[in-house]
Amino acid sequence: MQEVEEKKEAKWYAVQAYQGKENLVCSKLISKIKEEAMEDRILNAIVPETDKIEIKGGKRIVKKEKIYPSYLLVEMIADKDTVTFVKSISGISGFVGSKKDPIPLSETEVENIFLKIKEDNTKHNIDFMVGEIVRIVEGPFGKIDGKISEIDKERGQVIVLVNMFGRETPMKLDVVQIRKL
Repeated sequence: MQEVEEKKEAKWYAVQAYQGKENLVCSKLISKIKEEAMEDRILNAIVPETDKIEIKGGKRIVKKEKIYPSYLLVEMIADKDTVTFVKSISGISGFVGSKKDPIPLSETEVENIFLKIKEDNTKHNIDFMVGEIVRIVEGPFGKIDGKISEIDKERGQVIVLVNMFGRETPMKLDVVQIRKL
């Protein structure tokens, strides 16, 4: 009776890389895969990232933020050769799993990671707190101080209470329009 060779299925694996070097390591890995013609066994390598809005110098800047710092994901058919190949890339410390064999991510984990990458969850990095006193620096009310009463991180806006006409008046402002005192 002839034995049928079992065709292994590609799975996603978490690979640890040197912190801050994830994108460089991923690029090196992809380049080496092509160089060594291993695209049929190592299918994909990515650094899971999402967009994040930061305010620098009064301007909005969209930056990529790593979902899992120090890690990249590799889709591959894990065998002795592919595992050794991936580990040989400079900047990779190893696979997540046991010392001997990498452990693939579950389908649920993979789905959740790709949902995080795809969803429009651009967040503003707002370094203000409710109750904090701030100065309005832009717009018709520039140079007026007020107190933050609400923060909307999704939109990058705040409600600032300013003393006008003898009472506190709420003003909806973009975070680029205010500064800490």
